[in-house]
Amino acid sequence: MTGPRPITRRKFRELRRGGLTAAVGVLDAMDYDAHLYIDGETGEDATVYRAGPIGVHLARQHRVDPPRTPNALPLTMNPDPAPVLTDSEAAERLCRDGLPFVFFTDPGDARGRLLYRRYDGDLTLVTPSASGRVAGSDGASGE
Repeated sequence: MTGPRPITRRKFRELRRGGLTAAVGVLDAMDYDAHLYIDGETGEDATVYRAGPIGVHLARQHRVDPPRTPNALPLTMNPDPAPVLTDSEAAERLCRDGLPFVFFTDPGDARGRLLYRRYDGDLTLVTPSASGRVAGSDGASGE
């Protein structure tokens, strides 16, 4: 549990559309704690992150079933859809529960967001750009 912290940085990114293996590749290559992308199988905003010493965790906005496409990665699915929260509600949850990040759905535009704690303790919010659900050249992720 930590005290409330401000959202000091907002990143607007075109999210990449792809499969789990590609998303984990970005997670690893960029040394991110979490990576926000568009799940190629469902078209939903999703996030991947490390789950313990091995394997990855996948959280999608709505669907909680595992990917149909086989992959060689040990995978844990988030059993719940992403919560619908405002930015301030997500920040409150992250700080109250001492979480490194929160993946959530914005009630205004129904897009996924990734709020994470920066190394200085303040918060950064990654938001899909307004240009739509088209793959971009830059992955959006926690640092």
